Amino acid sequence: MTFAYYDISADADVHAHEHHNEEVWHVVAGALELTLGDVTRVVHAGEAAIVTVGEHHSVRAVEPTHAIVVDYPVRESLAGIRLR
Repeated sequence: MTFAYYDISADADVHAHEHHNEEVWHVVAGALELTLGDVTRVVHAGEAAIVTVGEHHSVRAVEPTHAIVVDYPVRESLAGIRLR
């Protein structure tokens, strides 16, 4: 597993993409607008969303947000940084 801890500024976003890892977005504080395929919903503090393998998704911070993102299996790279 890969665990990443993010402090995200309001209106910051992650472009639409997909990857070969399952991914869980756990919002610790704030709120994220998460789009999975054609469905968009807001994930609030204390909630989590699961992105399945190969699922097209994007994320936008509705407000300043702290989130933990977990990927399985281990990511080869994250935010352009090679991890393995």
